[in-house]
Amino acid sequence: MIKTDGQFDIIYHPLLVSPEECEMSSVKYVTRCVELFLEYVKIDTQSNEDSDTFPSTAGQLVLLQRLHDELKALGLADVTKDEF
Repeated sequence: MIKTDGQFDIIYHPLLVSPEECEMSSVKYVTRCVELFLEYVKIDTQSNEDSDTFPSTAGQLVLLQRLHDELKALGLADVTKDEF
């Protein structure tokens, strides 16, 4: 959704923030980058050097799937996952 505050066009997306969640007076693009980053780092993606699988842990697959889904939700068309 694009809204204007008279000075800037502001782009909103469900993965970002809603118009109600921000002060529109001086913000050009409103994101939840810090919040998303903090959610990503909560996922245990440490590799397992003894594993015979790729990725070597389930947590790596969780992060992969989340990033894939979020990029698709943002409207990116060329997002794919291979068989690892």
